[in-house]
Amino acid sequence: MELVKLNPDLHNLYKVSTLIYETDPSYFRIIFGSNKDKTIKKIKRLVENSKNRFGYEFVKIAINKDDVYGLIIGYDYEDFKKIKKNEKNIKNLTIYSPLDLLRLFFLRKRFLQKVLVEQPSPDDFYVNNISVKANCRRRGIGSFIIKRTIDELSQKKIKRVFLNVSTNNNDAVNFFKKNNFKIYEKKSTIFKSKKIEVSYMQYLLKSF
Repeated sequence: MELVKLNPDLHNLYKVSTLIYETDPSYFRIIFGSNKDKTIKKIKRLVENSKNRFGYEFVKIAINKDDVYGLIIGYDYEDFKKIKKNEKNIKNLTIYSPLDLLRLFFLRKRFLQKVLVEQPSPDDFYVNNISVKANCRRRGIGSFIIKRTIDELSQKKIKRVFLNVSTNNNDAVNFFKKNNFKIYEKKSTIFKSKKIEVSYMQYLLKSF
């Protein structure tokens, strides 16, 4: 098993986009609607276009014999500045229908901006997504991805890896705890008449 940078000319982007979709189907359904295949194809276009939160340059995949078993998407401070600068790039915006953009605006205003923290500081690395193929889970692949990522980041000037996870997603919370992430804050909001609580988790590479 290897963890390598996604190469859009070499790797199967539909498989990769399916894994991205599976990190949070409810999130993608809110933005792109209930048609799974159409949603995955839109994610694929985002991956291809680059310089957005799902751009190929921020994706690493776990592969074995050319088959994709999992992935991680993340970015540091400089990466995030590029993403924000290109957020309204017409090439990316054309992927969204007017209804998609309305849903995204509503989601950000009513939920994402209230509970999610994704802007890294200069010493941070933010994990946007991590996913393992459904039939390959509980085999250590997710832990392999985390360990390899942290090993690589330890060679840089990164001091902290952080992420957000739904507090009621016990499997995810326990997975990150098993990999030495700790909850440092929780926030909640009301979305569609339901209370949503998010846990902020971090892994410290070096003491502050």
